[in-house]
Amino acid sequence: MRPVKKQALLLVFPLLFAGTGVGLARYLPLETPTASDPPRVQAPRRPQAVVPAPEPTSRPPLVTASAREERLHRLERRLEELTARTEPPPPPPRPSREEAKRQLFQQHQQQLDMHSREPVDPTWSRSARDSFGADFASLTRGQGFTLKDIDCRSHTCVTTVEWPSYAAATQGYSLLLQHSYAMDCARSILLPEPSAPQGNYQARLLLDCANLR
Repeated sequence: MRPVKKQALLLVFPLLFAGTGVGLARYLPLETPTASDPPRVQAPRRPQAVVPAPEPTSRPPLVTASAREERLHRLERRLEELTARTEPPPPPPRPSREEAKRQLFQQHQQQLDMHSREPVDPTWSRSARDSFGADFASLTRGQGFTLKDIDCRSHTCVTTVEWPSYAAATQGYSLLLQHSYAMDCARSILLPEPSAPQGNYQARLLLDCANLR
């Protein structure tokens, strides 16, 4: 079989130059496939990736004015509940003057009762009695009161003080509390009003030396 000759094709593209009317020819070779040429295989196309369309974003629900007010009311009620839980209870009412005086005398009497039940420490009792005896001797010199029967136990001492009247007691009892004792112990005395204001008046002075033991 005779081979088929390749042919050339002359394509003429008329291009007109402005104002000249001259055409331009271009020679393009065009090959005709022969029987001996291998068949041309077209390359397979690459599959294109399919990108899913983005889902539409959901918008937040609209909050109406009534819903906002209801939510605000719930928050305010919750705040009131929490505040009520954290606030301390109100203080108890102050007692009256007569009630405060009664409580004070009761407390003093309880301390005297505890002294009477207190066991006796012979060594400390003797030393404390001698020390307070010397203090009372100098304290009563030139004063209008006397001290009797000093009773000392383990850490407390009690002595009976006598004035010529209740009025004298209310004027001079501060000397017993302000005196500089050799043993610096806590001291307390109360003067309950007597039924008969005239005549001698007695009260008991308590000296608590627990801080020195």
